[in-house]
Amino acid sequence: VGSISSAAQGAAFCLSYADFKEKLGSDGKGKDEVELNNIYSLSLNAFRDFLTGGFLKIIRKIQLPRSVRLAMRQVSLASQRWKDSDKLADIDDKEQRPYQPALRLFCYGIIEPIMREGARYAVPANFLKKSQQDYKPDDPQIASNFECIADFLDQMLSNTIDPKEKALMSAARLVKEELLTFVKQQSDVEDTTGSDILAAVLNSHYSRAKSFVTMSQAQIMKLSNLLKDWSSKLRIKEFDPLGACIQSVPEWDKESIMISERYEVRLNFEIETRFLMTAEEILLCKQ
Repeated sequence: VGSISSAAQGAAFCLSYADFKEKLGSDGKGKDEVELNNIYSLSLNAFRDFLTGGFLKIIRKIQLPRSVRLAMRQVSLASQRWKDSDKLADIDDKEQRPYQPALRLFCYGIIEPIMREGARYAVPANFLKKSQQDYKPDDPQIASNFECIADFLDQMLSNTIDPKEKALMSAARLVKEELLTFVKQQSDVEDTTGSDILAAVLNSHYSRAKSFVTMSQAQIMKLSNLLKDWSSKLRIKEFDPLGACIQSVPEWDKESIMISERYEVRLNFEIETRFLMTAEEILLCKQ
């Protein structure tokens, strides 16, 4: 988020002349159509240069999580029949056509949400502390540029870019080709899910590694209320430690939960996997 924000500074991006005039606002008063068209052309060229330069440079550095790469691999394998599809005639390389669905997954599921809600994702809770420093959500131009990038990707994938906009059409062809190459590379991963799950189950009994859990404040409040409601079912003996712990948890009213959902404060917890090792008295099961 921070890298794209830094690269997108210094120019106002737009996708059409009407969009350009709307963003120009009062600054366009007193300028004739010729001058406005010249400024518009410069703006389009700046956007094209950003997309084919800084934007793709940032994308190439991304290393997606293994789980996402496996999902993209499965989608691509299921789409091999698309190689000869007439609907994908805009993609010259037939070997890249099966990766179109995975590209949509990448753009709509990862890039677009970040572009449209940068302030929500560029926070330390998402382990993006540096992005929070670089990203300036109060800058209307940066927010507008992010929206423009998301709209461009949407139009690129749906082939709805105005053919009259030559700069955007050329940018779309290059960006789409590069993104398909990126998705193809990310999808090139060996699927070892079965053996990984088996190994994880066996290792979980002996692992001393700590786990990290991220939850929103509203989720924690709802969970504590849920535990309160079912505390009688959780208690397995008269002096149950878990039951005593639940009794110390406060009960949250609906208004407090609604306020937490509105602001969506997220919290990261470091969980000690071998929590039972801290028990004072350790017993071995006779069975």
